[in-house]
Amino acid sequence: MKSVSKIAIALLLSLPLATAQRPNTTTPCDYYAAKSVGANTPENQRLLMALVLHSALLGPFSTYNNVKVPDFVGALQPTVFKGEYVDLNGYFNGGFASANVNGQAAAVNFLDDGGLDATRQLKPSNGNSSSNQEYGRKPGPLPAAHFPRTS
Repeated sequence: MKSVSKIAIALLLSLPLATAQRPNTTTPCDYYAAKSVGANTPENQRLLMALVLHSALLGPFSTYNNVKVPDFVGALQPTVFKGEYVDLNGYFNGGFASANVNGQAAAVNFLDDGGLDATRQLKPSNGNSSSNQEYGRKPGPLPAAHFPRTS
């Protein structure tokens, strides 16, 4: 994916600049929450993480996106790449048996409570706590990985 390669290269090239700006005694979340979205608070750190994740999925969708990557529309935005139509939504909305549930291939709708509309509003979901999309409503850090409920 050409756009993903451009992003990866841009991130790698900007790493020395980012680390040069941030003091070694300050964590990335502490530094960039204050620099990007205001004061360094747990809520602003959660907002920062949501912005990073949602920007990767939706492309530059908010006023916080000030780094432009030409031709990047977001991983979940249908597009044409090298003349071919590409739509990855089926991997996230239950269109394909692309998840592993109890050792078996399964179609899991990870966007089952608000989908991308909730994401555009920087919400993890519309609030259904039994949803596969629901994450981050509980206090504490976001999970490293989110797995579908099997019960």
